Amino acid sequence: MRKIQIIVIFMLVSLLGCQPKVKYEKVTEGVNITLPDGALSIYPVADNAVRVKFFEGEEEPVTEFVITSEYKVPEFDVSGYGKHIRVSLKNMYVDVNRKTGNLTYFENTGKVILREKAGSRVLKPDSVMGEPCYFVEQSFESPADEAIFGLGQFQDGNYNL
Repeated sequence: MRKIQIIVIFMLVSLLGCQPKVKYEKVTEGVNITLPDGALSIYPVADNAVRVKFFEGEEEPVTEFVITSEYKVPEFDVSGYGKHIRVSLKNMYVDVNRKTGNLTYFENTGKVILREKAGSRVLKPDSVMGEPCYFVEQSFESPADEAIFGLGQFQDGNYNL
């Protein structure tokens, strides 16, 4: 019986030691989070909006097409608690699951705005007409009665107008 207890304790200690180490660093413009599969950055752009970037390896500089004017970074706080890292703004907050890296967006009242679907984040090197790029995919949980409308963008560099 004693032998079984020692084996069980050893297995538990081994499993706890194998948990992915997720580090985060608050910087002037937001927070950088190191996940086992890549780097995740969350940048507050308004009291109710954040910009999220995910990349593997070193981030390569690219021409900015989305946020083209200067903006004042709103006040925000970053805290690590239990299984999550939280980025809090005046009117919302974002939780990052330390184990999965999945994001959940909340109103400041605690109501979920949007939740990333587990295991849906894909970032694979690819090429289009000989130019290096990435195949990107991401999914979110959505109620059955939710209708989603928007411009959209193909990942081959052409806009879906």
